[in-house]
Amino acid sequence: MSPSKKMNFRIRSFRLLPLLFFLSASVAYATHERSGDLQYTYIGNNTFRVVVTTFTDQTSVAADRDSIEVNWGDGIKNLIVRVEVSDLTVNIRRNRYEGTHTYAGYGTYIIGMKDLNRIQGVQNINASQSVDIPLYFESLLVFADPAIYGSINNSPVLTTNSIDYAYVNQIFTHNTGAYDPDGDSLAFELFIPLADQNVEVPNYVYPHLLTPPPATLTQNQTTGDMIWDRPTYTCVVNVGIIVKEYRRIYVNGVLNSVLQVGWVKRDLQIIITDSNNKPPIIAQIQDTCVVAGSTVNYLISATDPNPNQIITLSNYGGPFLVPSSPATFVPNTPGLSFSTGLFNWNTNCTHISPNAYVAVVEAKDNTNPIPLFDIKTFRIKVVGPPVQNVQATPLGNSIVVAWDNPYVCS
Repeated sequence: MSPSKKMNFRIRSFRLLPLLFFLSASVAYATHERSGDLQYTYIGNNTFRVVVTTFTDQTSVAADRDSIEVNWGDGIKNLIVRVEVSDLTVNIRRNRYEGTHTYAGYGTYIIGMKDLNRIQGVQNINASQSVDIPLYFESLLVFADPAIYGSINNSPVLTTNSIDYAYVNQIFTHNTGAYDPDGDSLAFELFIPLADQNVEVPNYVYPHLLTPPPATLTQNQTTGDMIWDRPTYTCVVNVGIIVKEYRRIYVNGVLNSVLQVGWVKRDLQIIITDSNNKPPIIAQIQDTCVVAGSTVNYLISATDPNPNQIITLSNYGGPFLVPSSPATFVPNTPGLSFSTGLFNWNTNCTHISPNAYVAVVEAKDNTNPIPLFDIKTFRIKVVGPPVQNVQATPLGNSIVVAWDNPYVCS
């Protein structure tokens, strides 16, 4: 397990309130935290912006937070404020918090958020007695000299929610939709969710072990697909996914080392429901490699084995987040049991990367109250165009190679 540090959440607004009110409010926290993650971006002058996203039980009104405390990993903790709130269902609320912090200098910092309590009844945490177990997640920030590391690191961007739905006897797939704005390589692993820094939740059981063999739970280290084959009964479970980022360090144009420059730990909640319906199926999408300046077009289609289902297609991931010429996805008007959409990306020189871009497609039907869905990931590698008008001229015991200057992607 990756190292983490300890922090304590402090409910500042209750300090001066009467004891009776404090106790009644503590009871209200019995069903609150579900899942979350923390991401950061460098904004200059040793300052980073942090975005914390949590999913909570919105019926716990007394436990609703307009601010949360963040441990910045340098001995400082403070509150950051909620900037966005939305209710996904009658009992699931999405909260987005933002704040900034300035560090004294370069260093390695673990930024964490802890809150009390998780909801009751998480099947694979403490034999469902999860209500007294805190939710804690964190991210590693390696704040290092850009003269050595090439640039100051930003965390991976996770474009999907940290709450998801699975269905009894159906294969479940979750992808974080991770994109690295610095072009660093990403690797994905599972971990046991945390109750605090360096403290795993008690009596944890990986979800596939709740059911008889041959159920499996796998995490693709490259694409980020986590696949559970398959839940056999309705329940609520949590899984930890860590997204690690690695940077290639070159000296005089030669690869010198590969360093880990950060990670994000997602605490994911999966809600398993039962349905006689079948999910839609997305047609296979092939990975591709293109020369910068090329256009990537995919006509993406999905079908539904059930009659009279309306399928909605959506697309997310790295190609949609690049600052220059991002990809677009235009879904056609959904039809009964069939839908298509056009993915289009006009690549350019800024997209050249040693790493492939991962895009995620989601097909969702209109099952009520919880839709069924399928996801597919595909990878696009963008390479530099070849040099033009190459000439080789003998010079003594050597050969001088020349080509057009300037190079189109210089």
